[in-house]
Amino acid sequence: MHALLKTIPFTGDCFRLPEQREFLMEHLFKAAAIEEPECQRLACECLVELPAIAYEHLLPYLQQIGALTYNLIQRENPEALKQALMFWDALCAEESRRGQDSLRYITQFLASILPLIFSCIEKSDLDEEDGKEVGDTVDD
Repeated sequence: MHALLKTIPFTGDCFRLPEQREFLMEHLFKAAAIEEPECQRLACECLVELPAIAYEHLLPYLQQIGALTYNLIQRENPEALKQALMFWDALCAEESRRGQDSLRYITQFLASILPLIFSCIEKSDLDEEDGKEVGDTVDD
């Protein structure tokens, strides 16, 4: 996975060919599904690179990336989850950079992305509350 992460920025041409694109994405999703936290994190780091190099080819995979993000919330792998959320951030940044030429993926997937983000925020708040000891106070 480390080698793939280092080479992913150079795979832009591969995404133009459907067979190669499918092969790469299939293996990224398989790696993200392995129950090894480091492997999941590295697979998600690879995904973060995709908006910049393969933006036009992401639509067929966005639903699956959303499902992956949701699954990572359930698995409690904070490092992989952080990278999965960074994918959505990178996608927003790429769309902002493209301006009027954007395909507006975020707009199309907003209804499914927002609940994921809110779930992460809620889980983070609950984790912080669980970490507080009785008698802890908030300083003003």
